[in-house]
Amino acid sequence: MLVDFGAKVDGYCSDHTRCIFCGEPNRKQEEAYEKLQETFKQILKEIKPGRKVAEISAKYREYLHCCALDFPSHSLGHGIGLEVHEYPSFADASGDVVREDSTLAIEPSTYYKEFGARFEETVLVTKNGARII
Repeated sequence: MLVDFGAKVDGYCSDHTRCIFCGEPNRKQEEAYEKLQETFKQILKEIKPGRKVAEISAKYREYLHCCALDFPSHSLGHGIGLEVHEYPSFADASGDVVREDSTLAIEPSTYYKEFGARFEETVLVTKNGARII
């Protein structure tokens, strides 16, 4: 089961996704979710102020390819703040740039005919990179 949820506190949004296995997951399901969590950790290292989101999205594609995961039909993530979906957009052709002190929802995912998996966290961009909040 894929659960996409968030909260709004003092007017600011969060966005999170987790996969919950109903029964025992098979090996392919376990591996996909583990690889997505690892991909998230790698992408977190790529997020820095001034970096183009298209560059980060390209790295995301590389990580998915290296992990033998299918690329999803939606982007890696989006800005988040007073609204759930804000600037910047992580569309591949986007010229948007990551800005210090911005918040992002990063959601690596993969989908197959039999199942899908997604892992999402809200992160804060600092001068040194990104961290989960």
